[in-house]
Amino acid sequence: MSAEHVQAEQGASIGSLVDRLARRLADRTFPTGEHAALRRLRTDGPDLRHTVALYRLMELAGIRAFDPDGVRRWAAIINALALCRGAHHPDRRAGAALYAANFSEARLAALLAADRDTLIDLLPRVARRLDAAGETMDWGPLATLLLMIGRDDARADEIRSRIARDYVRAESRLSSRKPATCRLMEPNMPEARFLQIHTLTTYPAALLNRDDAGLAKRLPFGGTTRARISSQCQKRRWRMTTEDPWALRRVGVPMGSRTKEIVDVVLSRADVDGSFPEPVVSAVKRVFLRRLYAENAEDPKKRQALFFGQPEIDFLVERAMEALATGTVEGAGEAAERFFREERENMRTLKNGAGLETALFGRMVTSDPASNADAAIHVAHALTVHEIERELDFMTAVDDLKSTEAGDDAGAAGVFDMELASGLYYGYVVVDVPLLIANLRTTARSLGRWSSIWCI
Repeated sequence: MSAEHVQAEQGASIGSLVDRLARRLADRTFPTGEHAALRRLRTDGPDLRHTVALYRLMELAGIRAFDPDGVRRWAAIINALALCRGAHHPDRRAGAALYAANFSEARLAALLAADRDTLIDLLPRVARRLDAAGETMDWGPLATLLLMIGRDDARADEIRSRIARDYVRAESRLSSRKPATCRLMEPNMPEARFLQIHTLTTYPAALLNRDDAGLAKRLPFGGTTRARISSQCQKRRWRMTTEDPWALRRVGVPMGSRTKEIVDVVLSRADVDGSFPEPVVSAVKRVFLRRLYAENAEDPKKRQALFFGQPEIDFLVERAMEALATGTVEGAGEAAERFFREERENMRTLKNGAGLETALFGRMVTSDPASNADAAIHVAHALTVHEIERELDFMTAVDDLKSTEAGDDAGAAGVFDMELASGLYYGYVVVDVPLLIANLRTTARSLGRWSSIWCI
């Protein structure tokens, strides 16, 4: 089927159809739930809920695809547009946009040589790369390429040549005036997937991380026992500190909190002045506890400590306020249930909703696997480069008001001991750079601060 046949069948060109789709997806009035469904769309067999959102959008855009293969191809195009939030501009040539988004020549070659199934798999990656780089693109050529593969190979080759030509022209035009930058960010260098950071840090006479017996943590390695600082200890310090000018809390991305008490926090903010009746508050609390934690979540000891980003917490506060505003026990409970039944997916579409820590270190929610996030930064336990060097420190707490002259004892109000360790610690951190950028869903401009660190 040629492009002309597609146009005759649809009553519009492929480019105009893509433009309609992008404008609908970029419209702020487009339902958040349907947008989230289209972002999660699986082209190898979407479930019924996602299929309804797909067909509804196709109908609104005037796309008529009746055979399963045609539906699958359009589903891949719509999924890619949803992933980049409808970032489509008909005047932004595809090859130039890919070059500006640091799409390597090797990746471009793989994209242009792809068959139908491979191209369907690659389109979401292209969309995420453009979204992370803050780039818009004319999606018409890639959409046409996908629709023409196996149907009009001559037209498909023409599209491939156009994209490659625009890529080379952008490279030639920009490379002559592009300032020197970090090799990591150079589009024509082999792309650095992982950034490895090695550190050596001295800590003299300190108990940085202790075990259940109160002793310095240690680990056998290389035929000797070494002092250890756990990865959890390091990450918590990085999360919580505010003293360092490069602290995570100063990056400008919302943070979050890990807690078993999120429902109490939400309700305390939703009912600041305590004006809602206690039975109404309790009705909302029961629903939130059951939906966020588990059926037996009334007992805090039975809850899993969950991590919530500040945008997620704010979202929950708004919905709790709406439920409380009904003013009745039945109405509040029903409103809370309706939120979790119909709008919970909206939380997953919030920009940086899960917080900076989740973007960096991931998140696992056993009760809701869809809320899980892959970690972009992996931290190893820090070990001393030598055998553990330790000392048992003996100390006393002196009672200042006791006096030997008055016949009192020497003044020790308590006697204690603590193990201290000294050492040179080797630390190792690995950063999955593309995943970090995708998790942050930020723009290349705001990554300038990060890239300046990477280049040191």
